[in-house]
Amino acid sequence: MKVLFLSHIYKGKHDILIKGISEVLNSHNYSIDYEPQESVAYDCIFVFNRKILQKYETMLCKVQSPVIYLFCLSDVAEEYIVSNLITQTIIIKDTVLNTFHFSDALVLYQDMFFPSYIIPPKSIHHNEKPLIYIRIENNFLDELTFFKLLPLLNQIDNYMIHYQSNCVNGHLINPHIKIIPRKQDIREKINKADMVIGSGIIAVFAIQQGKKTVVVGERGYGGLVTNENLEYHISNCFQGRNGGKLDENIPHSLVVKDIEAAKNDTKEILEQFSLIQTKSGNKFIQQIEKTILTNNRIRINDSTLKYLFNPDYDIFKRKRRIWLSKQIFNTLYKSVNESESAVICAFKQPHSIPEVLNKFPSIYEKDINEYIHKLIEEKILIPL
Repeated sequence: MKVLFLSHIYKGKHDILIKGISEVLNSHNYSIDYEPQESVAYDCIFVFNRKILQKYETMLCKVQSPVIYLFCLSDVAEEYIVSNLITQTIIIKDTVLNTFHFSDALVLYQDMFFPSYIIPPKSIHHNEKPLIYIRIENNFLDELTFFKLLPLLNQIDNYMIHYQSNCVNGHLINPHIKIIPRKQDIREKINKADMVIGSGIIAVFAIQQGKKTVVVGERGYGGLVTNENLEYHISNCFQGRNGGKLDENIPHSLVVKDIEAAKNDTKEILEQFSLIQTKSGNKFIQQIEKTILTNNRIRINDSTLKYLFNPDYDIFKRKRRIWLSKQIFNTLYKSVNESESAVICAFKQPHSIPEVLNKFPSIYEKDINEYIHKLIEEKILIPL
């Protein structure tokens, strides 16, 4: 299949994620253009982040190809958008929750994708002591976690410790601890380490490079990643423990115990992790193929295609008026009358257009059919 992938030129995490997605597409024999080519009919168009969607808005209005909008879970507050140009939204599960921005309800309504990443060659370091690399992938928790861990880190001088943080507190740290600016390449730093303490994408990179990994994140202390708890950590976005809270206490005794356990732990979890990512990649491809197939059915006006009231919206009555609201933002979208409400509610269960038309008097068929297609254009009704 021929696809168009529109994105900025990024550095750091976003660049790695885009390359990971491209690798999955290439492995399933998708041919990718990164700039629009004249006279090319694309099976699908990927748009990464809001600015690119706005930049190519005029072009996207004219194409018949389905448009899949991609953004990172960690960027949801800045990048989530409702647009009639978008056929489907897929959130890249880049393992940062940012739970103080949105409720977990957002995740329930969106497709999630957990891509592979490009891994640099392993490097060899010649430190006299084992090297621990630490980075908390959350700017809000960076300084808080640093000061919570510092008393412990100052004591374990049988390790070299590289802490990647914006905190500059040289007078508080012992000589075996080095503070590294956050702008430096995280993969290179992980590559040189013997063990990694961190959260989110830091833990993902560490596991992919075969490093022993201890999780500290937005949901507290998660501990050493093992074969037994790997799937749990993935479901929790490598952000701590089940039921953990933002900025909760970090138990120093458990950190020491897990660091010691990591030294002696010889189990390889990379194979299991790769299998999980492969399954996720296959699911991602299945979602794309379903979107392309559904879009083709819409274009030929397939009467058997079923539609559903978009769960991103809600419909309710308030002060004698009926409203459509956007659940994600908890804002009113527009008011509708009783007849329009009846049509919308008919799609709370999956139905084809002819099935819904049969529920109403035939004299109104033309008007109802036009209104249904308007709802489809506005993405208030979505195809299954």
